[in-house]
Amino acid sequence: MLVVPHGGTGRNCTYTGCVVDLNDSCPSELKVMKREGGDGVACKSAVAAVRMGHRTLAR
Repeated sequence: MLVVPHGGTGRNCTYTGCVVDLNDSCPSELKVMKREGGDGVACKSAVAAVRMGHRTLAR
């Protein structure tokens, strides 16, 4: 993902983003998958997973 500023007048307003896929290190129990299958698109927090009923997370 890349965030690019649009407009504004700040001198230090540059683009930023991630050069690696942070979802690769997400445990399978916490991965949010595309509806069509395939790659993970997000990683839930452990707190969110417990609230959704996934009480046994791998360590």
